[in-house]
Amino acid sequence: MRKCLVLDIETANLDMDAEGLAFDNPQGWTTSCVGIYDIWEGESEGVHYYYVTDPNKIMTPELEEYNLGSMESLASTLEECYKRGYYIITKNGKGFDLPILRKPLENGGAGLEDIINKYETDDRHIDICQLLRDQYGYRFSLQNLVKGLYGEQESKTMDAAHAPKAWAKGDYQEVLDYCMHDCVLTAKVFFDAPKNSFEAVGFNGQRSKKHQIKVNW
Repeated sequence: MRKCLVLDIETANLDMDAEGLAFDNPQGWTTSCVGIYDIWEGESEGVHYYYVTDPNKIMTPELEEYNLGSMESLASTLEECYKRGYYIITKNGKGFDLPILRKPLENGGAGLEDIINKYETDDRHIDICQLLRDQYGYRFSLQNLVKGLYGEQESKTMDAAHAPKAWAKGDYQEVLDYCMHDCVLTAKVFFDAPKNSFEAVGFNGQRSKKHQIKVNW
């Protein structure tokens, strides 16, 4: 099995319309936290890492055992993993997560321009959303992929739009857990989907359609 880090971000933006935001444009987005799920190190569940702007600011007794790091340390983590031969796995990382993280820290990103370029140049970033869009012409949400593979018993833990509101309220553990759960679900889809043919609903910007999915990654 290849060495893989699954990466996901949450943002602190509360109102897309009021802030003039678009999902395909990193301008204006501010990162609240980044989750890294290392499925190579540790036991079968992997190792969880979290990156935020100021770990001391959000630290609570509940978070003392979390692997909390500062956002500015994320670049060195990814650089070290790059040297060790890791791949980055994302769900829509090319369209959303990584363009935001490329931005400087002061602009809501993580200053990852150089290290992301290394992963991209060496084809060591795998975006399952982009691969499925290339194959079927539709965008498949993580929730729909999970439901298609595992049925109704498996699900995301929160609607993505709720995460910024929870972060603003100080419910940091809830958001960190949600971010990491999405990392774990993305990892499951990445490794289980090639073994199975399954049905999932996709959206092409105008209509939804159910597809019989057989991935080719």
